[in-house]
Amino acid sequence: MTITNTKVDDTTFRLWFTDKPGQAPGQYDIEQFRYCENPGAEPWLWLDKYINYNEITKARSEHAVQSSKILFTPEGSPTQDLIANGTYARCGSRGQPYLRFNQNGKSYRIQVWGTIGEDENSRFRWRWYWDATVYPEEEIDNGCRDSKTKTTVKAIKVKEAWWDNFIVTVGAWTAPGGGTLAKDGLPTGESVRPFRTVWHAEGRLPYFVIGTPEGAPNWCASQIWEVPHKTAADPTSQKAEQGAAPKP
Repeated sequence: MTITNTKVDDTTFRLWFTDKPGQAPGQYDIEQFRYCENPGAEPWLWLDKYINYNEITKARSEHAVQSSKILFTPEGSPTQDLIANGTYARCGSRGQPYLRFNQNGKSYRIQVWGTIGEDENSRFRWRWYWDATVYPEEEIDNGCRDSKTKTTVKAIKVKEAWWDNFIVTVGAWTAPGGGTLAKDGLPTGESVRPFRTVWHAEGRLPYFVIGTPEGAPNWCASQIWEVPHKTAADPTSQKAEQGAAPKP
């Protein structure tokens, strides 16, 4: 898999994923993130949208992320409603919180219910639920790095569960994860089981390693390819730079 990083502006960037197993030729799955300063409270890394682009067919679609309920539970502290306390509004009333920008050595849980659509007014029939427990950084080994580069790095561990009704209209959990559903078919946030663990590592290598929920890391990236800012705004301008990217 190849991961390409592009800068949209001073606070926003995109990660481009290609060469994934089962991905169509020329297909790019793009996630757009931004820094939310969240004045008066702690800053966040925010996820705003998913973009699908195929450089062969030129087909392109944007899927704006909207949150309807956000619960944040720091270790040893009461649960906070990030919509009721104004965090969501201070972060633009769009997208979803992804990770605390500053890790303080304590674990926390973030639960988000939301919708997704092809424009800023998300189609409310497309619903999703994301549940992540984030743990303090620990040292892990990156087997993808060459012998001249240190292989042990610090990374935060994130155990994730995901549910959506994008394909199965009644909704489904990403296996082997799961959880309790309410009478309306939506997750309650109770008895949630993660489907994977993701490590976000130092050295500008997000999605550093992915493993099973309880197992050891089994996937790693040797580098993320970064292209110039001038090409970041339009997916159709990525062809030359992305085509030259290494494939970790």
